[in-house]
Amino acid sequence: PRHYMARDLNLGNAKIASIVGSRGCPWKCSFCSTKILWGQQARYRKVDDIIAEMKYLYNTYDINAFIFNDDNISVNKKFIISLCDKIVESKMDIHWATGGLQVSTLSLDVIQALYRSRFIIFNLGIETGSAATMKQIQKPLNIDKIFEVVTDIRSLGDGYILGMFIIGFPYETKADIHETLTLIAELDMDWKAIFCFKTVKARGAFSTK
Repeated sequence: PRHYMARDLNLGNAKIASIVGSRGCPWKCSFCSTKILWGQQARYRKVDDIIAEMKYLYNTYDINAFIFNDDNISVNKKFIISLCDKIVESKMDIHWATGGLQVSTLSLDVIQALYRSRFIIFNLGIETGSAATMKQIQKPLNIDKIFEVVTDIRSLGDGYILGMFIIGFPYETKADIHETLTLIAELDMDWKAIFCFKTVKARGAFSTK
């Protein structure tokens, strides 16, 4: 019951299982350790194998909620839409969610596919409201796209939206941080999580902790 699926989304009868559909991410965001752990390449399981595992858990243990522990499940548009379609075809009575979503990958048809498959929470990795900081951290995202995606999610369904932000990068100014706080105030989200950046030694790369 302490899991957000039960606590925040009123799924008191949720029986939750974790699953992995992909690993890795092709981008070079300077604060993220994914490229160090898995290499700078996204790798995917076969969609049919993922569905078979979900069906096994659904039929054997009555699992009705799945959390995908993927680094960035929506990187490959063909993969994510195929996964959504196969979930619908399976006729399992489930809900599902995943870890952080790269906002720039959430086109209108991807959001529609997610909703069709009963995807219920959008964990958006936004990080900053400062264009200068966005460039420094090498994140492939612009501010206009953030507003566009949040508007599309709201207009197409009732998914829970969580925005994730980081402040305190070593090169940020007070003005940069103020831009992030302003963006946080302006976005129509259900929950906004703000993390403080901390530099750790990881092969010379910035990371958060």
